[in-house]
Amino acid sequence: MRLLKRSFAWKVILAALSLALPGISQAACAPASGTLCPVTVFQNVQDFVVGALQVLVTVSLPIIGFFIVFVGYQFIAAQGNGEKLRAAKKNFMYVIIGAGLILGAWVLATLIGSTVSQLIG
Repeated sequence: MRLLKRSFAWKVILAALSLALPGISQAACAPASGTLCPVTVFQNVQDFVVGALQVLVTVSLPIIGFFIVFVGYQFIAAQGNGEKLRAAKKNFMYVIIGAGLILGAWVLATLIGSTVSQLIG
């Protein structure tokens, strides 16, 4: 039964990733262009880092949302079982820490990028 639950979770994750692939391939491009943008769209390293982090945030937000819902299900399924509640709390903490790291990296890169662009002119 445990193997069945694991295989179902992997199927859900793979389905979500396969649905996200078109968005991943065009996440760094201008939305009005409608075509794939070449890598040369980035003029410097700063633009590349900002673009890469935007892709990371665009891809990771639905995944983070899925895992928050999944952890909520774990809380409900625990039904007062102390061990399952501890596991759900630990997973919730990991999801929040991961979301904070991803969003924090994006905010930090955006702030550093804008500061550098103001200094350079």
